[in-house]
Amino acid sequence: MSYRIFTKGNYFYIVDNDTEREFNALSKDLTVYRGKTNTDNFNFGLIQNWSQGKVLDIAEIQNENGDAYTTEGFVSFYETATGLASTSNDYNSDVSLGKVDGGGGDPVVNLRMFSFSRVTLGRYDVYDIDIDAQRDNNLDIQLPQSIVFGGREVIYITGESDKSNTKVFIRFSGNQTNA
Repeated sequence: MSYRIFTKGNYFYIVDNDTEREFNALSKDLTVYRGKTNTDNFNFGLIQNWSQGKVLDIAEIQNENGDAYTTEGFVSFYETATGLASTSNDYNSDVSLGKVDGGGGDPVVNLRMFSFSRVTLGRYDVYDIDIDAQRDNNLDIQLPQSIVFGGREVIYITGESDKSNTKVFIRFSGNQTNA
């Protein structure tokens, strides 16, 4: 037996070459289990109608065109093709700074955005910038590169000012492009 394994859009497919039966899952939800780094056997979790105990040897696994994967090639494929919900390079933060009535001086505000992963329990910095309210009161902060939010993160934006007379309003938005 052999199986073609590939992604299209945000779906992950396993197609049995003998029966042409198709099994699929959302790429962001799928889990590939290997067990040990020195094994060539793989199992797949959260695929519709797939037997959860079914193990495939690397010799049974092909890409969409029917070409055989190497173990390293298949590991690289599933590491980049699964667990991702969305990527985008046009997320932005609209920021407005203002002084509270009666306060003195022009504040400098440090804005930090970070993502906390509920999977890895890690915190990842997205940006860390200082804004001088004397020069800039309204900003559109474009992120410098594509970022990935896999659907299991909490996004935090914090603002700290050197003066106690500061209001900061932030809106984080963007167009989501499914991976």
